[in-house]
Amino acid sequence: MSTYNTGTVTVTNGSAVVTGSGTAWAVALVAGGMFSSAGLAVPIASVDSNTQITLDYPWPGTTASGAAYSIALENAAAADVVSLQTTLSRVLVTLSLAGIHPDASGTIAERNALSLAMADKGYLFLHAEIGVAFAFYRWNGTAWEGPFAVANAVATGGVSSLVAGDGVTVDNTNPAIPVVSIANDAVTNAKLANVATATIKGRATASTGDPEDLTITQAIDLITGTPAAGDILYRGASAWQRLAKGTALQMLRQNTALTAPEWATAREVLTANRTYYVRTTGSDSNTGLSSGAAFLTVQKAVNVALSLDMSIYAVTIDIGAGTFAEGSFLSIQGNGNARITLQGASYTTTTISGSTYGVLATGSLSLTILNLNITGSAVGLWARYGAQVFLAGNMAFGAASARLIGCDNSAYIECVGSGNNIYLAGNSTYAIFVGSLGHVLVGSSAKMLTTAARTFTATVSATNGGVLEMQGATFDVTAGAITGSRYAAANDGVINTGGGGASFIPGSTAGTGTNPGVTPYGLYV
Repeated sequence: MSTYNTGTVTVTNGSAVVTGSGTAWAVALVAGGMFSSAGLAVPIASVDSNTQITLDYPWPGTTASGAAYSIALENAAAADVVSLQTTLSRVLVTLSLAGIHPDASGTIAERNALSLAMADKGYLFLHAEIGVAFAFYRWNGTAWEGPFAVANAVATGGVSSLVAGDGVTVDNTNPAIPVVSIANDAVTNAKLANVATATIKGRATASTGDPEDLTITQAIDLITGTPAAGDILYRGASAWQRLAKGTALQMLRQNTALTAPEWATAREVLTANRTYYVRTTGSDSNTGLSSGAAFLTVQKAVNVALSLDMSIYAVTIDIGAGTFAEGSFLSIQGNGNARITLQGASYTTTTISGSTYGVLATGSLSLTILNLNITGSAVGLWARYGAQVFLAGNMAFGAASARLIGCDNSAYIECVGSGNNIYLAGNSTYAIFVGSLGHVLVGSSAKMLTTAARTFTATVSATNGGVLEMQGATFDVTAGAITGSRYAAANDGVINTGGGGASFIPGSTAGTGTNPGVTPYGLYV
């Protein structure tokens, strides 16, 4: 006689309901059988589920839990079917589904995409996805059951069917958790998941998870951290690094250690002539681009102008009425292509003053000055080291202890043409001094005038190879005579009056010359 005794039971004295654990009564054909436990036997009235039956009458024995039992299968003609069903029920209970051929396999998403009905009850689906343990799911007619882990004959055992292969080793010391080791070179490119064109494998999504196909931009973003438009990627000492974008008009350059790029302030390139404004009511925090947004000091305007790449254009600095004290001096240092015009409102109303010099122009520079009064305690206007200065309009030079106008070290000062006037507005050692290969040209109807009686050690001086040319110039001293020597020439200095003679230059005494390099005494008359 066939019997069924899989699992254990719970019986209660006086109750006809028997509860099973690990049983599969609904599929084991136990209906009509004889239930027995602890030496007592009671016929089965009905099978309610895989884990519940109802006896013909209440259990007469003692209450017990987890007890052994046996069900005699009374229909001998169904013995083969009973045996088959019993075997199947044990397979389902232990969930040892390895070896069963599934109806389909793939990912959970692919499982959910199936359209199944009651007629498909018992449909088996193998969940087979990279990085996820194998498991079976069973369709019960209305929903999926599972997952049922793939296991060996012991329901609680691990996967012992894994075998070593090329580059793969399996450690089954703990059969419940087998350890699979894959050599670094065991997985070939052909075995990897398909990679989309122009992508690489990685993960940009937050937290851990499956690899993703990343675009080149996404991959670089992972390297740079928090990228922004305009950032630059470069190779640092040990890793790739991101240089954040600079500010407007900055330029990229190499650092002094030659290890990384860096931003530096670039010179703005002019695309048209530009005017900056200076007013006594202005502020050096302004832009200087209008009279209402004027700078306070001329030096600020000059510094801004010199910071530009002027290209083929020039900058005019429009200076309003008033006195502009520029510290020790207004420094204008050329930078190669600087073309600047200092333009005052009037030589009687606009003054630039310095505690040492008024204006000091040096270096490669083209400077035009007009309608200004320039004063300095030692020198009014001093051009040096290659600077080129052009005086236009009406210019006044106030008192200065050493010279009103000085030019040396290969610099050049020019005042030529009708309407261009130099007003001698103060006393000094020299009105004009030129030395050390400097060159001053006053002529072609340009005038030199006094505003009152003036005293000079010598009205003009040329020394050490300096050249003063005064062809066609005019002196007007009707506003005040000049006291002092007409000229002083020494050490190959040249004073050329263009045929005006030794008395052309005003003064109360004759000129002097020593160490002549030309005759007489460095003076062309």
